[in-house]
Amino acid sequence: MSRFLETIRIQQGIPGNLRYHTQRIHRTLQHFYGSGAFDLACLLANAPKTGTYRCRVLYDRRHAEVSYHPYLLTKKAKLLALPSDMDYNYKFAERSALEQLAAQAQRAGCDDALIIKEGLVTDTTIANIALWDGSRWITPEQPLLRGTMRQRLIDARWLVPEKIEAEQLHRYSHVALMNALSGFYVAGTIDAIRIEG
Repeated sequence: MSRFLETIRIQQGIPGNLRYHTQRIHRTLQHFYGSGAFDLACLLANAPKTGTYRCRVLYDRRHAEVSYHPYLLTKKAKLLALPSDMDYNYKFAERSALEQLAAQAQRAGCDDALIIKEGLVTDTTIANIALWDGSRWITPEQPLLRGTMRQRLIDARWLVPEKIEAEQLHRYSHVALMNALSGFYVAGTIDAIRIEG
């Protein structure tokens, strides 16, 4: 079985969204093994104390490997909407299908792919998405992956989960992206999304 991955923002030695990352690890281990957990806070106790880092936790039922990499935010702006029937309900370390979609979007002059599954908007290959309807930020009710930043913003009532049909994208004015590393940022107007075909 493939190993799993958590990507955590470490700023000045403090891990972001720790509770949400811990919950996702627990949920993953419960689903695939019926039990298992580890103390994520303890595992990250030796995180660098200055600067901003991307922490990668590669794990399975018995082992967890931690690595730290300096992090500099690169914002994605142009998205290419591409159809896919992939399942990515759990954050597997194996990401080749996502990487192929990202590469396809980049060959078309875009920054990333916006994945459309069964006619519904899901996520980009590295971020959850939100769309501004004039009064609220709407995020897909059924994303490809339930991100930790997305869940935190839903719990704070900053985001509203709803079905978003790809053919209804024109109803929204702005696009925002979010993940554990970048936080939430407005990527641009709805024109930042290009529909393939």
